[in-house]
Amino acid sequence: NMDFLSHYRPQTNVVRRPTQKGGQGYSLTGHHEIMLPLLAAAVIEEIG
Repeated sequence: NMDFLSHYRPQTNVVRRPTQKGGQGYSLTGHHEIMLPLLAAAVIEEIG
C-alpha cells in the first residue's frame, strides 16, 4: 500500500488480509516521487 493518507479499507484489504496465511504486507506513506525511487533502489540492492 502506497497511499499518501492512511485509510482503514486499503490498510485491511491490501496490507493485512492477504497476509493472514503467511507473507508480509507493507504500508509506505510519503510522496510517490520520493518513495518509488527509494523502493526501487532497495529492491535492486537486495537482488544484487
